[in-house]
Amino acid sequence: MRQFIAVSLLVISAGAQAASASDTITLVDKKSGDETLSDVQVDTAPGSVSASSMLSLSGDAVKDVQNPRDLVLLLPAFNASKSFGVSVTPARTPLIPVALSKYVDSPGVRLVTSTTFGYAQTTANVGGNDYQERAWSIEASSYLGNDDTLVAWSNALGKGQACSEFVSAQQPDETPAEFVAANAAVQAPGVPASQAPLKPKKQAADSAVMKDVHARHAECTAQLAKEARWNTSRVWASFASGSYQGTAAGSHAHGLGRTIVVGVSYGIGVNSDPGQGQVTVGLRRDLREPVLATYGDASPQFKNSALTTLRLAYGRTDLRALIEASNTHDGAPTASERTFKRAFGLDIRVVKGTWLNFRVGRQRKVDNSGDETGSSILLNISPTSLLSFGS
Repeated sequence: MRQFIAVSLLVISAGAQAASASDTITLVDKKSGDETLSDVQVDTAPGSVSASSMLSLSGDAVKDVQNPRDLVLLLPAFNASKSFGVSVTPARTPLIPVALSKYVDSPGVRLVTSTTFGYAQTTANVGGNDYQERAWSIEASSYLGNDDTLVAWSNALGKGQACSEFVSAQQPDETPAEFVAANAAVQAPGVPASQAPLKPKKQAADSAVMKDVHARHAECTAQLAKEARWNTSRVWASFASGSYQGTAAGSHAHGLGRTIVVGVSYGIGVNSDPGQGQVTVGLRRDLREPVLATYGDASPQFKNSALTTLRLAYGRTDLRALIEASNTHDGAPTASERTFKRAFGLDIRVVKGTWLNFRVGRQRKVDNSGDETGSSILLNISPTSLLSFGS
């Protein structure tokens, strides 16, 4: 746990140093009319819980960081073993109101605000005995080029401005002269009552202006949707550690080792295309992980391993198919090596903020007697998602 906290602080401090000396990061700051990150979250992809990969909850050999969310809840659709995962990105929550303008202005702020902390747990049955597994993770990501949706959107509308400020800026600075004169005449002392009916004209003009404002607001959000791509290009990294313990009385806890993952995703195509693609390459290094078959031993066997994965995805904002392959070795598996060696999957946005992740593939048997076909269905829920891009 101490290592987890140390790495967390290291990533955050690295993000702070990424900004230049003249560009001091002030996270809790806000311009008049500027929205915060918690107001403009996106729903182009499910959020991630990197800790779940260490426990093979999702079946993905590498859990890529697709879309930082304020809160993510990961639930197996058909699992009675009290398995779940949860992650939180503090800077995307109202607890730390990071101004959108700060996010746009500073690469360092963008890195810090992508920092996500995760926790996952599950019950593994090994040799007829149950073991409670727990894992913690920290992850961060950075977009490549101009692929950051919020930056592109904000720059398109005027740096640091979100829809509410944008539309107000489009209103006329002055009301047409005839209505200004009419309103002044109604309010002036001693004006004949016959001029009073002119006042509704001013009210009608205000109503027309407000209708125009609402129309411009719709135009603004439509522009935001056009800028959003699910298949963004980015680099990402995560660190995870954990422990396991038998459920029987008197069982001792043992460490699950440490997992370090780095990866890069490259998007192909834009929203105007019939479909878009993405290529993802991930590298995973596992250190001192216990072999599953020795979980019940007083001194489990530990091993180090390395893994490379390749994932190809194709689809649209709310539905995509993917295939994944890795160079998982044929050997006694650890907890994280119970992921799929080769897999097919679907990511489906069921409703706003809720995704269904389906995977089926080949994985190593716990007793190392060969491969078997496995599957997983997970619900990925971000209950406070505010903006949904795409249809």
